[in-house]
Amino acid sequence: MKFALNVMITVLLFYSLFSYCREAARECRRKKKEYVRCLERQVAILQDQNRQLIEELQKMKALCAADGYQ
Repeated sequence: MKFALNVMITVLLFYSLFSYCREAARECRRKKKEYVRCLERQVAILQDQNRQLIEELQKMKALCAADGYQ
């Protein structure tokens, strides 16, 4: 009887720990996905800013070339 009780307690503890680890892993994956989405948004913003700055630089170079500056 005592052995069976110990086995049941061990099984319950193992299941509890397994459930906790499974939930922690799920939360970790969710946070990672959110972090990646945030990074992707930042990359898109920076790419757009970079494109705008390149266009502005090209316009300024064209103006300088038209005015005779090198």
